[in-house]
Amino acid sequence: MEFQSTNYTIDALVQRVRTSRLALPDFQRDFVWKPNEVVELLDSVAKQWPIGSMLLLNGPQSFATKEVASGPKVSRHDLEAYILDGQQRITSLYHAIMDVSEFCYYVDFSALENDSDEFIRWQRRDRFYKLYPTIETRAAARLALVAEIWNSQS
Repeated sequence: MEFQSTNYTIDALVQRVRTSRLALPDFQRDFVWKPNEVVELLDSVAKQWPIGSMLLLNGPQSFATKEVASGPKVSRHDLEAYILDGQQRITSLYHAIMDVSEFCYYVDFSALENDSDEFIRWQRRDRFYKLYPTIETRAAARLALVAEIWNSQS
C-alpha cells in the first residue's frame, strides 16, 4: 500500500462532501462534537492556525459507507475517498460553511471590533432565526453567519 501526502483547502474538502465524493466507512463513530468544539475549530481557521492532519482512503472499497452528518446521500458511483481520521473536523466545517446543522455559527462583529477572542459564536437554529430572520436583521445586530462570510470570500 502506498501512502502520499496531499494538501486540501477547506473549500475542496467541503465541496467533496457536498458532491458526495467524500464519505465515511460505516464502522466510523457518529458525529459527536458539541457546538463549543466547532467554534474552537472555526476560531483556529479564522486565526490561520493548523487544524491537524486527516487520513483519507481512496475509494471505492468493499465496506459499507455512510454520509457525513447532514450531508447528501452517498453513491458508490461518485465516491472518491473515505474519511478515516478527521471526521469531526470535516463535518464541523461542512456544517458551518454550508449552514446545515441544528446550530448556526456566526461572527459577532461588535465582539471582533472590541478585540474579544470570542467573536465566533453559536446558537440553536430555531432561536437564531427567530431573533435574526433576515440578512438585514443580522446586519443591524452586527452579525453574519459563517456561511454568509465564507460564500462572500469564494
